[in-house]
Amino acid sequence: MRSKEPPSDAEKAEAKRLARLEKAREEERLRQERARLCVIKPVMTDTEIAQCKEVWR
Repeated sequence: MRSKEPPSDAEKAEAKRLARLEKAREEERLRQERARLCVIKPVMTDTEIAQCKEVWR
């Protein structure tokens, strides 16, 4: 059986880059979901106001 070679520096860098991209995509998806849930209404609870403030920062 062949022993598996450790990943090269280029492979490690590519894996880190892909991980950063995936993390950024997930954060953007979560931000969009929170923004979708934030609906400005004439009467809002303190929790709703705090959530909307966090979304729009």
